[in-house]
Amino acid sequence: MSEAITTTTGNRQPLSAAKGVQALCESPAIQARINDILGKRAPQFVSSIVQLTQTNTMLMRAEPKTIIAAAITAATLDLPINQNLGYAYVVPYKTDGKYQAQFQLGYKGLIQLAQRSGQFAQMNDFVVAHGALVEFDEITGVLRVDRARGDDSKEPDGYGFYFKLLNGFEKTVFWPLAKVQAHAQRFSQAYSRGYASPWKSDFDAMARKTVIKHALSKYAPLSVEMQQAVNHDQAVIDLDTGHAAYPDNGQPDFQDTDIEVAEPTDIDVPAEDEEQPAAAEPPAPEASPVESLYARLKKEKIDPDLARAWAGERDLDIDTEADAAKILKGISKLIEDIKLGPAKNK
Repeated sequence: MSEAITTTTGNRQPLSAAKGVQALCESPAIQARINDILGKRAPQFVSSIVQLTQTNTMLMRAEPKTIIAAAITAATLDLPINQNLGYAYVVPYKTDGKYQAQFQLGYKGLIQLAQRSGQFAQMNDFVVAHGALVEFDEITGVLRVDRARGDDSKEPDGYGFYFKLLNGFEKTVFWPLAKVQAHAQRFSQAYSRGYASPWKSDFDAMARKTVIKHALSKYAPLSVEMQQAVNHDQAVIDLDTGHAAYPDNGQPDFQDTDIEVAEPTDIDVPAEDEEQPAAAEPPAPEASPVESLYARLKKEKIDPDLARAWAGERDLDIDTEADAAKILKGISKLIEDIKLGPAKNK
């Protein structure tokens, strides 16, 4: 896939980035770290990182060190980074004009880490279908649902998680859909601005993860593994120092947030019944060329990936301010070409 991108865009950076990942993995220092963690599985791990980089056009642009650091974090937790499995992800983000890779837990990864602790008798995440919610008492945690009234074709009433510990303690946490959406709006800059993000591409999985993470972080005993996972979730990790920065929100997720801050020592968990209002924002500055271009693409209902391919054929990059300004001057040509598609060449 990387070669195809190189030939269509005329940009050799993605292929170089993939090679950069491989070269770093083959350096003695990184090899030693990977071998310490994975032993005989180290070669397979390196191969999977390179393949992951080559098959994700955005990740190809990320700094190789951040890709490796995110993957090593997943390996330390013994969570596979195969996207199809949903345990952990390496997600590219653009911050201050550069791409970096972020480690993200999947909700299945959270459940698996909780299971490994050996302290849970039962646990279950669930979605309450539209119209099925009868009552939820936030004081007692009693949830009443009538599944017969549920309509799966519409947006759900909300998301929940139940667990029972071996010592007898049990807890049900339920968030209405509006609370989940407010959380995403407040803590994900990408989501609040309408950019591509896990919240946009897989809202259901992110909603499940958010509620599970909240429930476990606030009410359950956290193993050392779980603490490490929660502290590094949604973080860009420095390969050399282990420092965690949070490019999608600026702080750790519970707090659950995107911008660099000091490495967290405590997890600030909002009260379950606390409303999650959208964060107060200062007056919006004048939109940059990149922001203006994305806004126009959204208005015209054009997939940014199609625009990237179109720009690449002209040796332009929609994610750089100078090129975005050039494209905006001739935006009608981009819109016409993409909307006409292959038919224009017949």
